[in-house]
Amino acid sequence: MAQLQGDLEKSFQGFTWTLQQLAKLLEKIPEDKDIQELYGLTKNWFGQLLMKQGNYSEARKLFKEAYDTLVDVYGTVNEASVTILNNISVAYVNLEKYAEARETLMLAMDLAKELKDVTQEGILQANLGLVYLREGLLKQAENACRLAWKMGKQHGNPDALEQAEYCLNEIKTTLNGEKGQ
Repeated sequence: MAQLQGDLEKSFQGFTWTLQQLAKLLEKIPEDKDIQELYGLTKNWFGQLLMKQGNYSEARKLFKEAYDTLVDVYGTVNEASVTILNNISVAYVNLEKYAEARETLMLAMDLAKELKDVTQEGILQANLGLVYLREGLLKQAENACRLAWKMGKQHGNPDALEQAEYCLNEIKTTLNGEKGQ
């Protein structure tokens, strides 16, 4: 709640305390799937806070721990993993580790396909386009963003459409900037 209200310091303290308490519980009852799940989700939420604070390296570490925990609980194919893998890719982008970001997004897209989650798949495709753009691979970026837009349109997915349009606009801005130089 503190994070949603914008009190990041209080939120940081709350996440730290909560993770400590969950770790203690897991020491006592390590097989409790509910506690494991909450531990993983809390690490993901804490990672999101760290991203807002610009601590991308620590956020990526927490996202990876959250991912590993939730894979232990649910198995490899689950919706939470898709979201967390996307978060990991965003951390990698902010750390300028584009190959790792791409690899992570590809894994997330494979899971989204397996889950038949066309909403996530379109968003991930647009995010892949943004990674290509950061790498200066304009043709690949445009192809990925157009595919995301097509998927969003085909499945009536406003979130994928919005992300694809953002991606296409970023490409236009980049191209206009290059022409102006």
